[in-house]
Amino acid sequence: MKVVLLGAGFSRAISSEMPLMKELGPLVLERLRLPAYTLAPFGGDVEAWLGHIGSDEPWLEDSDNLRSRALFVDGVQAIHDIIVEAQSRAEGDPPPWLLRLVAQWSHEQATILTFNYDTLLERALAGVVGARGFGDLYQIALEQRQPVDAALYPSGGPSLRESPALYKLHGSVNWLHGGERAPSTERFVLREDHIPSYLYEDLAPFVVPPASSKSHYYDRAPLRVQWKRAAAALRQANALDVIGYSFPPSDSGTRTFLGTTTCDSVPVTLVDPSPEAHSRLNSMFPNLGDGPWFKSVEDFVENTCGDLVFGWFDNVGEHPGLHIEVNGIRSIEPHHGDSACSVRDRLRRDYPGAGEPIEATLPNGTKAWRLFSPG
Repeated sequence: MKVVLLGAGFSRAISSEMPLMKELGPLVLERLRLPAYTLAPFGGDVEAWLGHIGSDEPWLEDSDNLRSRALFVDGVQAIHDIIVEAQSRAEGDPPPWLLRLVAQWSHEQATILTFNYDTLLERALAGVVGARGFGDLYQIALEQRQPVDAALYPSGGPSLRESPALYKLHGSVNWLHGGERAPSTERFVLREDHIPSYLYEDLAPFVVPPASSKSHYYDRAPLRVQWKRAAAALRQANALDVIGYSFPPSDSGTRTFLGTTTCDSVPVTLVDPSPEAHSRLNSMFPNLGDGPWFKSVEDFVENTCGDLVFGWFDNVGEHPGLHIEVNGIRSIEPHHGDSACSVRDRLRRDYPGAGEPIEATLPNGTKAWRLFSPG
């Protein structure tokens, strides 16, 4: 079983709009209108600061702890809003390597463990596997809310193809819960874009903040199931790809989680530009040695993934003819005859071992045929 671990660097590779952890602290302070020196006693570490204000400190008065707790709740909401706004700016055409990568994961039936709150991965994955919505992608029981006239809202059919198993270990910007006082057994609610927002006004976003203490959030039964299933996947893994996660020393919980569930002999591939990340990974997995280390996701995809192919016929555009796009590189050739059958047959002929081409829609709305050739 292939297991993939994703950190903030993965979302940053998709779009420069997505913040890294070191950039999140100043953004949170700005959102809360707090001075920059707020983080000074914590060495500029937003995780340590959130851990402080999110816990009752024995040297503080009850009133001070309550004020800190209120600030912590505001901080969690600020993190959610920052990610949502960054994500909205990032939702243009995905980089060509992203669709190719998720097609590879779909082919491998990989298990994906992610610490990211955003849904950029889900958007790409849903298009590749034919999911009717993000809810089809998550390995978690989520509640869905519907208005009284729910029949007016069309529901999709089942997913067209199998999807990788996706576990969001720190929650998601589209997961909601009843807030701080909600029972630990409460199911999360999935926020859906086509549902009126008033149906979610009594709920709060569920994102596990980057605080040094996360135990309060890990008490939630649905999230605990996520972590248990993630641990089971790591125990069965025969390969582990780590993309955009740098194993920060402050995140001792995750380091312990990986160190106690992953076999030392499992081949590990690191995708991260940081030498420090490579050194920390080596300390956790001594047998890694000179294992694969890619400095960019693009390089990783180019060297490890198969080919994602699109084909379509255009007889009205600026460049009429048969369009074949392989990994984002397009060629155009004159073409005559029935467009749909000819394009599909062409893909079958050129990629005989890649399975049946499937219908797809390009980002600009063009109907096309798509297939993935594992290589």
